[in-house]
Amino acid sequence: MFGSVKIRRAVSLCLCMVLCVTAVLCGCRNNILIKEDTPDEPQSEILHIIASAFAPYDFCRQIAGEKAEVDILIGPGEDSHSYTPTKEDLEKIKSADVFIYTGTENMLDDMLATPDNADRRAIDISSLFTLSENGIPEDMKDSFETDDIAVRHPKYDEHVWTSIDNAQVICQEITDVLCDIDEENSAYYIGNCEMYLSELSSLKRSIRRQVQSSKRKTLIMAGRNSMRYFAEEFGLEVYAAYPDCTAPYGTYPEAIAFLENKALHEEIPAVFYDEPGDDSAAKKITDGTDKKIFKFYSCHNISMEDYINNVTYIELMTRNAQSLETALN
Repeated sequence: MFGSVKIRRAVSLCLCMVLCVTAVLCGCRNNILIKEDTPDEPQSEILHIIASAFAPYDFCRQIAGEKAEVDILIGPGEDSHSYTPTKEDLEKIKSADVFIYTGTENMLDDMLATPDNADRRAIDISSLFTLSENGIPEDMKDSFETDDIAVRHPKYDEHVWTSIDNAQVICQEITDVLCDIDEENSAYYIGNCEMYLSELSSLKRSIRRQVQSSKRKTLIMAGRNSMRYFAEEFGLEVYAAYPDCTAPYGTYPEAIAFLENKALHEEIPAVFYDEPGDDSAAKKITDGTDKKIFKFYSCHNISMEDYINNVTYIELMTRNAQSLETALN
């Protein structure tokens, strides 16, 4: 009898334990991720775009968004004006669906002319515009050595994107090419482009109002003149220490003296130097005065710090506008 009771108690205890475990499992079921064997969904391939300069690189980022991987050919902090392409660069270009460059980079033109690049979609930015020669103001020409090749044969300015109007043209061309090679996502590219063009228009209106209300319209560039298109767009005159925007051929002491005298007598409150050049010439011009020194961002390339911080074309142009506030007043 007592044995039967013990057996019944043991059976009851086991049943209770089973019921408890079942209840716990049922209560946790909703919190357990059950992985089912399902076939992997196909991942659509994104476009690969390479730009030789920062401005078009950033335009592509804004327009292509998550639909493309965008790289810059010339590394952050490097001087684009003295750039020489390497075999590794050629391999990068080969891997791209779209390559964007300026035709003034003759070596890149030669690389694209090879048979294995014949079918690659390339956008030559310089072909979209009539390029302007770097000019020297008449009253400054005597400050340069007339036998210097840079003075006798000034080069075309390649920084077309410093004009916001030109930047918009480049963006539209990029959008057209992306829509052509990736029609499925054309609405996405067009929508991004329209929003970005609106931002650029707003930036241009802001700078135009700023310039129109300023006291003066003259800028001093203590380096290469990389702001020609910017100056033309906003009705400004630039006096630069070097006759073109490529690598300096040497120093021009008389030009520096001319700019120093001009800044002093016309009470110009600030002097610019070009990116990525140094500010040594600017310091000579402003030595002994309280004049400010600013960097002009031509957006041909970008510093490593700005690259890491994901700085954009609009942010760099906004910095230029903030410097203008002092330089023109």
